[in-house]
Amino acid sequence: MAQAVRCLDGQSLWCLAKAGQNNSSVIGHLDARELEITWGCDTRYWKWIGMQIGGHCIEVAELINVCRLEINGRYAMNKLTAEMNYQVKFVLKLLNNFNIDKPLIFSLTTPEGCRKEHQKNMMQMSRNQIITIDVGEFQTPPEQL
Repeated sequence: MAQAVRCLDGQSLWCLAKAGQNNSSVIGHLDARELEITWGCDTRYWKWIGMQIGGHCIEVAELINVCRLEINGRYAMNKLTAEMNYQVKFVLKLLNNFNIDKPLIFSLTTPEGCRKEHQKNMMQMSRNQIITIDVGEFQTPPEQL
């Protein structure tokens, strides 16, 4: 399984896998409730709301306050095509009151167990609009796992 670890703030969380560099179709996504959000059930830190994205109403997690920001997600390899390149992205919306001034770590653990990691300063990102964060790319192995 591909794993995306320690990320997110703001309002919307999706993990997207896209096939090929020139193909913009979404192969799969994880809704916010499918992710493991540290303190995600604690109403002191997060609230769950409906939000319109691309004409669809989805449930998203809105960050209220946080002492530790960690979100994990997994996607089943058997849903992906063997020997194909995939990209993993997070789709989110930062609100005006977002104020975590330390860079966040976005990472991906590939099917081979290689961990790709980079930091992103979220204070420099646009507010009140949907943005995407590239987490990384991987290729599925020849045989299905």
